[in-house]
Amino acid sequence: LRELEETDCFPEIQDYIRSLHFITLDYTKEENAGVLDPLVFLDRTQAKGLIISMIDEFMPLDKEKKFKTELSKAIREFAERRAKGEKVGTLSVFKALAQHEDKEVRETAELLIEETTDSVLSLIFSDGVNPAVDFTARNTILEIANLDLPNDEKAHLSYENKKSLAVMYALGHYCIKFGERDYATKTVEFLDEAWIYKVTAYGRGLLDRIKRVGRSQNNFLVFISQEPDDSNREDGQVASFGSYFCFHNEAEGADEKVLRRLKVRVTEESKEWFNNMTKAQCLYKDTYGRVERITIDGLFFPEIAKLFETVRKPKEQEVA
Repeated sequence: LRELEETDCFPEIQDYIRSLHFITLDYTKEENAGVLDPLVFLDRTQAKGLIISMIDEFMPLDKEKKFKTELSKAIREFAERRAKGEKVGTLSVFKALAQHEDKEVRETAELLIEETTDSVLSLIFSDGVNPAVDFTARNTILEIANLDLPNDEKAHLSYENKKSLAVMYALGHYCIKFGERDYATKTVEFLDEAWIYKVTAYGRGLLDRIKRVGRSQNNFLVFISQEPDDSNREDGQVASFGSYFCFHNEAEGADEKVLRRLKVRVTEESKEWFNNMTKAQCLYKDTYGRVERITIDGLFFPEIAKLFETVRKPKEQEVA
């Protein structure tokens, strides 16, 4: 954008770049504290269940019944205070419980405060001073820095993995609220590496809820993942429909997986049909069940292609 502004070239492309609302949520920056805090961007009933589920992900509350009860009460209280305009958040709840008369409640609250301090959890647990991520901005590209996510669905979850998953739960609820915020507005979400929600039971349920928003709202979900089985329908989704774009990959048995997913008979001929695809080609299944091999043509104008560069070349290579 700076280059185009300096040369006063392609004003339409400049306007497009300015329309992109690119957000990197980095917990090491104070301005990002609490941007996904449930008490900040959700109403009381939605916030309570999410907060308890997020805590339960990295610190199971099965044996903390006293704390869970007091936490639930405190969330209701602070949600009402938030609704009246007071700047409070989930961390405010923990700090209040840290003054509780019951020793076990105090100790659990103090542990949560310590875990939130200088942690990715500060994105979801805060004092409520900062505003939440904007729901109304057009073309929002949202990424979260410094997440420690598992390598795949079957990986053993470390403690840091579980804390990162808690943040992803908040992001999932953000997607739900974004999609159902205004029925009159058409919205679309591109959910990259969507398989991460398949790791836990809560994540799978959350993903189903994101999908179901499109049934009653003008909302469309683009589910992006590496494995065709990641998009399998869960119970209650037999009436759902969509389109598939399946690109070639080198994983063992990928041809059979994709063909079966698209309900194409697996034969030597159909496997060759899949395996000899070149870059930019994919198997496309439309909403009527028709499957064809197609080629995706990009806009290969130099001024457009530059927007797709992902690697910066060293200065000496640029000169050469």
